[in-house]
Amino acid sequence: EIIGKPIGSDEKNKKSSIVNILGIQRAKEELLNYKKKAFDIIEKLPSNRDFFFEFTEFLVNRNK
Repeated sequence: EIIGKPIGSDEKNKKSSIVNILGIQRAKEELLNYKKKAFDIIEKLPSNRDFFFEFTEFLVNRNK
């Protein structure tokens, strides 16, 4: 299922976004940095780690 706003809608509506501020490449780099930080935190959880790893992957790799 595809969720989210249409691509380019923030720019069209003159709204700020991470991509508009940093550019697509830098935004992707930041996303991967936050993913690693999330994984480091999830690794320390006493339970439900698989759920949180999968959920983080879903958020990072979703279509929109």
